[in-house]
Amino acid sequence: MSAATIEVGKTYRVNSSRKGVFIGIVTQACDTWATVLITSGNAKAMLDYNEREQGEEITVRRSFCTFTPAGPVVRRVPSDDTEGGEL
Repeated sequence: MSAATIEVGKTYRVNSSRKGVFIGIVTQACDTWATVLITSGNAKAMLDYNEREQGEEITVRRSFCTFTPAGPVVRRVPSDDTEGGEL
């Protein structure tokens, strides 16, 4: 697995040998650990109550993961357009 440089505040696709694949924003990182706020997908675990979902944070061991930069999550929101056009 890769221990490539990652930056706090950036979005990554995390592929963990223990937790599976998910997308999230790195909130903390050191040489051994990274804490990620999950924005898409789920982090698996051996016990159901340890699984994490979108909106939750998870700490992963960096040596068990690869981090691939992912673009920001873009969501369409309704405009305040008074002409009533559909999105």
